[in-house]
Formats: sequence, C-alpha cells, structure tokens
Amino acid sequence: MKDETLSYYLKKSKQIQSVNSQFSEKIAILGNFTMNGLKEVLKVLSYDEGLNVEIYDSPYAQFKQEIINQNSDWYIFRPDLTFLILDFEALIGDARFEYYSWDEEKRKQLIDKTCEDFEGFLVNALNSQNGKIIVSNFIFPTFSPFGIYDCKIKHTLRDFVNSLNHIIKKMTDE
Repeated sequence: MKDETLSYYLKKSKQIQSVNSQFSEKIAILGNFTMNGLKEVLKVLSYDEGLNVEIYDSPYAQFKQEIINQNSDWYIFRPDLTFLILDFEALIGDARFEYYSWDEEKRKQLIDKTCEDFEGFLVNALNSQNGKIIVSNFIFPTFSPFGIYDCKIKHTLRDFVNSLNHIIKKMTDE
C-alpha cells in the first residue's frame, strides 16, 4: 500500500469511473462510528488492482437499522460482502462512564443483556441472505480506574469485551 494521504484517496476516488474487469463485487461498510474515507480508500485501491467494486457506506451509526429493516438501503444494495466494524465504547454508550461505579450484579446484567442482544442481532445479520459478513472483533479498553487491580474485579469492561468477542468467535466456528 502506498503512503498516500486521505485527501489523495478522496480526490482520486472522485475521478474513477469504472474498471473493465471480469471480477465485480458489491461491498458494504456498516459501523457505529465515523469511518469517513474508508469507502474512498477501498475504491481507489480496488481500482488500482483492476477490480470493479461498488461500495455502499451506511449512514453514521445506522448498522442495526440497516440489518433489522428489510427495506433498508443495505438490503436493497444486496452486497456480496459486508464489513461490520463496531467500536465497543460506541456500542455501550454512556454506560462506560458509570460502569465502574455500579455493583457487580448491575455490571453482570448489562453484559448479559448486551451479549444476548448482540448475538440475536448477529444471527439476524447472518441469516439476511445478503452475502458474506465480516465482523470485526472489539478492541479492549485501554483504561481502567482500578489500574492493575482490574484483574481482581468481576465483570470488568475487559470481561465485557471478551464476552462479545467470544460470541463472534462462536458464530464463526459454527
């Protein structure tokens, strides 16, 4: 990959028409945070490799609505491949600020509920008949107010991320 700036890819992607290629794919990008520029980078890199790629970039943080609503633009687009890229902190929202002030039981309940909802959501996505879906793992939070003592506490944010990543792993093993 070239060491180009984002502005290079944004500018070049506007100049691309189409590629004469036997390989043609429809790719969708869904997420819960800003991924500005990813579509343009993929478009330029695909073009440079001689690949004809059409890319759908979901509106900001609309990944759930896109997959749940069978009349969404994602369903209508019918991608061959979808990248589902999720950020843990965006997924749990403001709960991350209060999380460690809660008792163990309340933290466990949030983990259980979020994991149950996430697993149901992934099952729905995988059963959508809308091509293959690549789901990114969640990245561990880099901060804990407990520091190294965090490993002695039950139901930490690290445990939360492990639980969500385990769901992703379990579904890929099936």
